[in-house]
Amino acid sequence: MVQRRVRAAFTLIELLVVMAIIAILIGLLLPAVQKVREAAYRTECKNNLKQLALGCINHEATLRYLPTGGVANPIKPTGVVSSRFTSTASTTPASGKDQQWSWAYQVLPYIEQDNLWSTKNTSAADWGDGFVVAQPVKVFACPSRRPPTVETINPPPQFVMDYAGNGGWNSTGTGANQVFAANSGMFVQGTSTNSPAFAVTATAVSIGRIRNGSSNTVLLGEKSVSVPGSGGGVDDGDKISCYYGYGFDSVRLANAPPRQDPQTSLTALNSNFYFGSAHPSAMNAAFADGSVRQAPYGVSSDISTASTTYPGVWQRVTNRSNTVAVDISDF
Repeated sequence: MVQRRVRAAFTLIELLVVMAIIAILIGLLLPAVQKVREAAYRTECKNNLKQLALGCINHEATLRYLPTGGVANPIKPTGVVSSRFTSTASTTPASGKDQQWSWAYQVLPYIEQDNLWSTKNTSAADWGDGFVVAQPVKVFACPSRRPPTVETINPPPQFVMDYAGNGGWNSTGTGANQVFAANSGMFVQGTSTNSPAFAVTATAVSIGRIRNGSSNTVLLGEKSVSVPGSGGGVDDGDKISCYYGYGFDSVRLANAPPRQDPQTSLTALNSNFYFGSAHPSAMNAAFADGSVRQAPYGVSSDISTASTTYPGVWQRVTNRSNTVAVDISDF
């Protein structure tokens, strides 16, 4: 008599049940993984801002003032290949108030990027300083939004960053409680001239002159970039290299509280000059004492009436001349 062996196997229904269970488990696990990843990204972002803030503080300790905001339209001195230099005889870039480029460029020697700061330029055109303006540095990029990004819409390629200096509260309003001026921030725009002789006029801020104390005043924060603009080159304020001159690519205003990156282009929303981030619920902000805290998107902002503006917490902590006590428990 021949005995037949029946081999055990899963039925189709059993396989479908197992696959369904696996899919459910993955669905439950994915949000937890995303939360862990975002927590790691937020920590890295805080560390980036910490390094940049300490770099600015070291700049202040060396030169007795923070980096300037730079000049909006740098002027190349006669015979000089780059507006980073002040004369044809210069062998190193200008420093301090003589430098036309942005705070992000000025802080490079203080975040261990001396070689990039001092790189020679051999082009006759200022924009030909292509290696510098296109060189990505990881500390300027928030991992929650994007890796270090070089946009290629504007020639030459431009490295765009995710952080911005505090440009203060630009107000034209009036009223008994109107205490903020256009240059109330930490990084102020300078000017330059090439006639009759080259000169740079820049206002620099020292930590000792912050009226409400360095621990109560925002130095740096994340800048708002729309989701479609996160690749670089879509939003105004995210097109020009963070190293080159003064602009909303490197300095943002505090007229509005921080916001999470919107789905619509910031240029279309006319809000390309405010703070914001890709993080949920809050952005990271570095204060002038080097501490980094979270600024919630719901932090109290100014309240305006027909004749008076009552500045809120966000406007007060971004105004270097503020003398009113600030409750920063929201941070």
